[in-house]
Amino acid sequence: MNEFERRRTRGAHRSSKPGPRPERDGGPSGQNRPPRKEPKKRRKAGFAASFSQLPPTQKKRAALLLGGGVLALVAVIVLVVLLLSSCGGKAPSESGIPSSISWVENSTDLAYDKDADKIDESKYAETILAESEDAGQEYIDETLFIGDSNTARMMSYGLTSLKNDIGIISMGIQMVPTKACVYFKGYSNPVTIPEAVKIMQPRRIIITFGTNNTIGWTAETLVQQYKTALEKIHDAYPYADIIVNSIPPVHQYRDNPNITMQTIDKFNLALADMAQELGYKFLNSAEALKDEKTGFAKWDYTISDGIHLNKDAMEAMFAYFRTHSYITEDTRPKPLKSIPERKETPPDIISSDPLAVHTDKPKATATPEGLPVVFTVSDTAAGGTLEGKLEQTVAPGAACTKVKAVPKEGYEFAGWGCTVGRIEDTSNPELTFQVPGNATEKIVVTATFKAKATPSPSPTTAPTATPEPPPVTTPTPTPQPSAPVVEPTQAPVATATPEPVVEVTPTPTPTAVPENGDAGGGAVQEP
Repeated sequence: MNEFERRRTRGAHRSSKPGPRPERDGGPSGQNRPPRKEPKKRRKAGFAASFSQLPPTQKKRAALLLGGGVLALVAVIVLVVLLLSSCGGKAPSESGIPSSISWVENSTDLAYDKDADKIDESKYAETILAESEDAGQEYIDETLFIGDSNTARMMSYGLTSLKNDIGIISMGIQMVPTKACVYFKGYSNPVTIPEAVKIMQPRRIIITFGTNNTIGWTAETLVQQYKTALEKIHDAYPYADIIVNSIPPVHQYRDNPNITMQTIDKFNLALADMAQELGYKFLNSAEALKDEKTGFAKWDYTISDGIHLNKDAMEAMFAYFRTHSYITEDTRPKPLKSIPERKETPPDIISSDPLAVHTDKPKATATPEGLPVVFTVSDTAAGGTLEGKLEQTVAPGAACTKVKAVPKEGYEFAGWGCTVGRIEDTSNPELTFQVPGNATEKIVVTATFKAKATPSPSPTTAPTATPEPPPVTTPTPTPQPSAPVVEPTQAPVATATPEPVVEVTPTPTPTAVPENGDAGGGAVQEP
């Protein structure tokens, strides 16, 4: 064994402690040695190890700080999520149906074909009102709206008033001829709708019935009852144009699934046929309320029951009314008779609820303090403002604090409307609203203003000259004729008749006899 091997053997028995790594290019002696391994860096102690080495008091303090930081972080995350969700788009106005709701569609809704009973407008070109120029607010004011609870809600949103709205909650078309339901001040009893039309003398009528007849009725029965109602209205006041409006669609998510779009579409098709047969006009306003893809009502166009239209839907429908107008010659007898002031119809005048959606429900929007009541104006750009507390929380059966409607210059207060309950005096600008005892949802009270009528300037008439009395002339007495003076008649002078002048015939001179004995000229010779 040489020296190198002996050294190598001795090195194997040495301590495992690593020696200095020889230079890769050789040490000072110029020998090549294997590369030396770098010593491993010592890892820093982790959070858990560091935390475990802390004294007990510092551990407690660190735990409190850590827990508070986590809670603060969670709160910030929740706040950011809420802010983002609230800024994500337009809030559903009064629609109680959240966009994230999930439900199981029934088989009838799944089988609904929105095109199966779609109205072919080309077939009813002379009946269905086509798009027109915007007829404006005057067109609405001259129109009397007759219908069920959706028509009554028009007043709630300030789109109509008692002057041009007869909306009766839960009413079906069969009740129109005989149900006394319209109240006038000075009348001891209510009158029927045909009698009310005669009293109110409208220029035109838009009539909307059928929603309360969708359960258990056929299209044939609906048309039969509709014809009777229209005949009674026309006979009572034949000077008004009558427009039959379509039944509005319902929501996919609704309280009563027995009201189906299949029935509503069939009813509307039958009403278009009826209007064409009788010579009335048909207003297909349902097309402005339907979702183009589903055929049901647009998602944010109903209140929480999925049947009654909200303010957005009503405004869309009234825009449709104005841009599908029907204006004819006004043939009403002039001047119109004096129209008595209306009173509101009690909401429970019809006790039965054919749709089973007006019954009391759990107070979804109620708080321990009461229900939210919001006061607003029908159009923020037109008319006026409100004074008082405009958002109140009031218990059912209690009264709100007073709110006053203040018209702007050039406008006047037109009336109040409410989504739930009734207002006794709608024309009083100062309102102390009474929340109904059976109210279960948010209430919106709306004030309406209108522009003051500008009187037409009348032509200035020239002052009438005071007539001067004619001059008094003293009559000249007529002279009495004096007795005629008889003048003597002159005797006529006789004109002497000239005596005829007797011409003397000259004595002929005898002609001498010629010597030759000839008697010239045949003269006879006297002896």
